[in-house]
Amino acid sequence: PVPLFVHVGGTIRMLNPAAVRLFQVADAGQMIGRAAFDPLHPDDRETARARSRAAIATGVRQPPLAMRYVLPNSRTIDVEFSSEPFNLDGEPAVLTSARDISGEMSAKRRRERTNQLYAALSAVNQAVVRATDYAALCEQVCRIAVEIGGMKCALVRRFDAERGVLVPVSF
Repeated sequence: PVPLFVHVGGTIRMLNPAAVRLFQVADAGQMIGRAAFDPLHPDDRETARARSRAAIATGVRQPPLAMRYVLPNSRTIDVEFSSEPFNLDGEPAVLTSARDISGEMSAKRRRERTNQLYAALSAVNQAVVRATDYAALCEQVCRIAVEIGGMKCALVRRFDAERGVLVPVSF
């Protein structure tokens, strides 16, 4: 079953059992009467409000959009919401369907991160092939790790056999 809920004027009026499960509340009563947008991540609330206003103003269904939903345990999940305007007892209302896309978004982030690391590895390989100076290569590897690889910082060390320690070469 698809998680569905109805809100009127931004207040949740009803939701189905699938929505109760998705939003991880004990029963529908915990959601009915609450502000529909409060459980969304703060960065997504205004977008959701604007979509709801647009749906009501135009009478047009809003296409699916991914947003972050904050569960009662404070964990955030990725949810795709679609909104359909209608009248409920003469009042403008919005029927919203929700779909947990956390797994898909996590896989997408992993793919993007893997691609970023492969791009950094490729750039390092190119730098090694073109290198003429060891110190300059080490500096370039650190720059690549940060700028292309998305690392917060990078450090290249070499082993000093006489002292038995790692010595910084570039960072």
